[in-house]
Amino acid sequence: MNSHQSCKINNENSSNTEINKSVIIKGFNKHFEDFIEDIQGVFPDDDEVDTMKSLLYVLKKTNPRLILEYWSSYISVPYKTPVENGDISFFINKDYSDLDIVMTDSVSSFIERLRGYVKNMTEENQKKSMKYIQNLCSLTKLYYL
Repeated sequence: MNSHQSCKINNENSSNTEINKSVIIKGFNKHFEDFIEDIQGVFPDDDEVDTMKSLLYVLKKTNPRLILEYWSSYISVPYKTPVENGDISFFINKDYSDLDIVMTDSVSSFIERLRGYVKNMTEENQKKSMKYIQNLCSLTKLYYL
């Protein structure tokens, strides 16, 4: 193999990595959107869910990677073990003020709203929510491989 062929292969691998990351971001955002829509199905008369959907839509359009990055920083990394164990109580009862990272008011508010919805669901819907949380965390892990 000559150096030109080697360079071409490296460029193709780099391109495939970028394509894969793009696919993961799209899949993550779609799954997050599905999660919010399922919450809306459980709480159809709550205007806050519409606000959450609108915020998600704006973020998806302006910086689609940002949602995944926030999820990774605020949920996936610090709560890896409870998420992997399927422990929904961590999400419902957790005081997020003890994080070493600084949360912006909008991220903190979004997590608090999401947590409130999950807390007020039936046990069956909480299990479904935990599966969404686990899937979103798995997608962030794939993204950073």
